[in-house]
Amino acid sequence: MESFERSKQIIEVLENNNGYSTIDVLVKECNVSSMTIRRDLDKLQSDGIVEKRHGGAILNRFLHREEPYINKQNMNKNIKESIAENAIKLVNDNDIIVLDAGTTTLAIARLIKTKKNITVITSDTYIAIYLSRLNLKVCMAGGFIDNSTGCASSTFTIDFLKNLNVDIAFIGVSSINKNFDCMASNSDRAGIKKAMLDISSKSVLVADGSKFGISSFCKIASIKDFSHLITNYDFSLDDKALIEHENCSIIKI
Repeated sequence: MESFERSKQIIEVLENNNGYSTIDVLVKECNVSSMTIRRDLDKLQSDGIVEKRHGGAILNRFLHREEPYINKQNMNKNIKESIAENAIKLVNDNDIIVLDAGTTTLAIARLIKTKKNITVITSDTYIAIYLSRLNLKVCMAGGFIDNSTGCASSTFTIDFLKNLNVDIAFIGVSSINKNFDCMASNSDRAGIKKAMLDISSKSVLVADGSKFGISSFCKIASIKDFSHLITNYDFSLDDKALIEHENCSIIKI
């Protein structure tokens, strides 16, 4: 297969997987070596078509687009479930916790029933409805609902959160840039995540490897501002040491 034919096939694979694919999947689909796929991705990146990510690539037109909730649920599902399994270990019985909006935090919500007497605060209507059906203590952080994500996302939500004090917050991000700044797609979402970070005694960043290496519109905080990071991302030894020196514990799945 010629390189231009592989490039076309790579783009088709990415489009069929909501804009993202791992190198391993591309190797299997194109039936070539990982070295060949990496060369093809280098060319596609130089042409502005894709952006290489840790262990994979994403189509540029998907970088800043807010995916429908149902699409997000199917992206990196196994990794999100593994993140959730590690996250729930940080929760103690009787804790008051915050779950940020998102499909990774929804995976955490599905494991809350393994703990006793937990109170959950969330801005995500999907999480709130799921937990309320289990007869758990749920507090909805209100505000105008973003129809694309099903989460409360406004200054009302921020004002509500500022009055609270919680044991642990689980926070997701749109992306993490090369300086390890955590980013959100708009200022309201960034403000909500900052508020969750500020009111928590322990703050946990949950992010799969596909979030690393790109920028979004608004900075939330730096990785070092969190007490924990749960991810499958492979840091260099120097970066890992630098982050952990700032008292952020990295939990590698």
